Amino acid sequence: MKHRRLLISAAAALLLVAAAAVIAILFLNLSGPTAEVRLSPPRSETGGPGGAEGEGGSGPVYAVLRPDTVQFALSAIEKPKSYSCRYTVESFWEGGESATDVTVHLREGLTRVSQKSGSEEKNFLLTPTDYYVWDGDGEVYHGSRGSLLAGPELEQAVRMSGSYEDLLALEPSAILDTGYEPLDGRPCIYVKAETGSLGYVSEYYIAPDTGLLLKNEVRDGERLIYRLLSEEIVLSTPDESEFALPGE
Repeated sequence: MKHRRLLISAAAALLLVAAAAVIAILFLNLSGPTAEVRLSPPRSETGGPGGAEGEGGSGPVYAVLRPDTVQFALSAIEKPKSYSCRYTVESFWEGGESATDVTVHLREGLTRVSQKSGSEEKNFLLTPTDYYVWDGDGEVYHGSRGSLLAGPELEQAVRMSGSYEDLLALEPSAILDTGYEPLDGRPCIYVKAETGSLGYVSEYYIAPDTGLLLKNEVRDGERLIYRLLSEEIVLSTPDESEFALPGE
């Protein structure tokens, strides 16, 4: 008799668990279709993909790509510690526009950003704690990255380096759309979000294998006001000379 009561109790518990699972599926829509993005496996020191699945590597990682999960998916991608890239950065305003060629070198925490627009040139060397700025005359300005003097010019240099820290810092409610979209035939993580205090809308195209930004456009309503476009990315360690200050 006691054994029978135990079986009845166990069956009732299983029914409760099944009912809870059904409720979760109905209310959380866990069974609905979701976009997925294949994140990169660990990378080797030469910049290429790591070991294949079943050969000591952990294998590919899959993440559901939704407005409430895309930031986690992006932060989970193992980005290269050293690389070089070239960008074209354009700004548009009422009655005019400008274009800047930007070269970025990154090597173990050091970031060198060179900006050229016409005959003007500006260079930034960023360390985790400091920044150095110089132009064509070779005079170097040095300061702390946490100081007030760093200002918007330093923020612009970080943005032109292909960083999308602003996207990762957003509240999930600011992300309007996300998916897996092609850019010039190359599949990318696509994110559309409302950024800044003026209600601008930014669109990002990010390489799923490296986590590097390939394209960023910012619009004020329907009007394009900013565009960053990757021209070339080299996944190798830049020479130390790229991080030397003038006169060194």
